[in-house]
Amino acid sequence: MRQVKVIKTSSSKTMEDRINETIQNLNGEFVDIKLTGAYDGSSERFLAIIIYEKNE
Repeated sequence: MRQVKVIKTSSSKTMEDRINETIQNLNGEFVDIKLTGAYDGSSERFLAIIIYEKNE
């Protein structure tokens, strides 16, 4: 069954660290990742959705 993990951060370095940590600790097989970022003039926001196939 496909599952998702959502990661939200306000810095690119934190996003990279959290993505790596999440992928290493998945209870299943990595399928895909979707990334987006935004800047509102004063701060950055990043969002990652990690899609994986859950081990049963």
